[in-house]
Amino acid sequence: MDFIFHQDGALETRFMNTGNTQIHIQRFIERQYGVKMKDIDGSLQHHYFSLKADMDISGTSNRYETLDIETEDRDIPSTGKSGSSSSSNSSSSNRAIVVVVEVVVVAVVVVVVVVVVVAVAVVHSSSSSSRSSSSSSSSSRSSSNRAIVVVVVVVVVVVVVVVVVVVVAVEVVQ
Repeated sequence: MDFIFHQDGALETRFMNTGNTQIHIQRFIERQYGVKMKDIDGSLQHHYFSLKADMDISGTSNRYETLDIETEDRDIPSTGKSGSSSSSNSSSSNRAIVVVVEVVVVAVVVVVVVVVVVAVAVVHSSSSSSRSSSSSSSSSRSSSNRAIVVVVVVVVVVVVVVVVVVVVAVEVVQ
């Protein structure tokens, strides 16, 4: 609230937004409480008002006047992609980073699990085949080579799938 004191004793007031908002980044999977403001959840807002009226302006010729405050609804443009240069909204880029990191972590876990499962299966099958045909060492070498080829092929396929998932996640977020 601004006060403008004029020379003739008139007092002009100006009202603006006040206070601060407790905020946190709104994840897309969270339930929203409060007022959603472009990926930010403002759940608590404090307003601070101070009022000072100096009745000695213009001596004894002061006048008494009633001031009726009326609300005004205005659309305030967001600072996201609208091109406003006064401030920047980095919550969408932070959300993009979080989503990409989550996708990469899940993809790495999937790669590790698949490699371990395939390696255990190949080692188990090669050890059972070497027990059944213990007559020649060349058959155990060929089964061991087959196991290595299978593991490499599975790893390559899983890595390609992970790269595709990460690229798609980055494109969807942007």
